[in-house]
Amino acid sequence: YDTVKWLRQARGARLGAVQRKLPPLHFVLLFALGFFELSAFPLLSAGASVTVGDNALKIEAAVFALMAAAIMLTLGVVLQLWQPSGSVYS
Repeated sequence: YDTVKWLRQARGARLGAVQRKLPPLHFVLLFALGFFELSAFPLLSAGASVTVGDNALKIEAAVFALMAAAIMLTLGVVLQLWQPSGSVYS
């Protein structure tokens, strides 16, 4: 009986490791959030350059680059983790 119990536990662990943890809707929402965030930032920066001045654009350009890199790296890692096989982390 211990062998059957061990086999069931091993099967459950294997199926749990292969199972996708997040539904595809989460990824749609992540991509939409990234798109809206990256598309709204330049518009807000243009408004700030009118009120604050052109020096603000240098700082906002660096912040925009960091934000874009963070969003792309996060989405890349999450998508790789979502794939049960054939990805970097599986």
